[in-house]
Amino acid sequence: MRHIQFLFLMAFACFQPSLAQVGAVERWHLAGGLTSPAAPDQFYDYWKQGFQIMGGAEFSSQTRFLQLITAEVNYFPFDQERFLKRLGIDNGRTTISGSAAYILSLTYLIKYPFTEYSSFQPAFFAGLGCASSIRSSATIEYPNYPVSQETKSSVVAIVPFGVSIRVYERQRHVVEVNFTYTIGLSKSQTVNSNYSCLKLDYSFAP
Repeated sequence: MRHIQFLFLMAFACFQPSLAQVGAVERWHLAGGLTSPAAPDQFYDYWKQGFQIMGGAEFSSQTRFLQLITAEVNYFPFDQERFLKRLGIDNGRTTISGSAAYILSLTYLIKYPFTEYSSFQPAFFAGLGCASSIRSSATIEYPNYPVSQETKSSVVAIVPFGVSIRVYERQRHVVEVNFTYTIGLSKSQTVNSNYSCLKLDYSFAP
């Protein structure tokens, strides 16, 4: 926990000059795409590719760096077949309901476009945030032996980073392809969740 607090303090010290120059909302963002478990093995092995929905605001700045605040919802369905196969249990006689994973996050991002005036505008971004990781309740129905598990949740610090490429621009409207990799900073393997996401990001100027 002390390492996470230290990281946030260092990041705030680095980003403070940029934060001081934040102006009004320049663009609103709405995005959606496919999100995939990456690490640790427990998360990668037992949950499948799902989807992400993201909304955010981009703020004007006096520098070339763009600043965004985003909120995301990630959904990962449970991989029943792979889970039962790993345990050596007959999949045909066992059913599992629930146990989906949700990750709700709020992040602050700094984005740097490599070309300032171009319809094809690649950019790199990185930031810090916090996420609530939720494992929904589950019920395992094995012949004459039902097992249930309650919903579990935890809050962790996260570091998202990635690249984006502008593929469409017309007047106030922009569409980008966005790839993000998010790292959880918890040391607990049962809480930590790293994941990647490929999505389309639509933004418009108010």
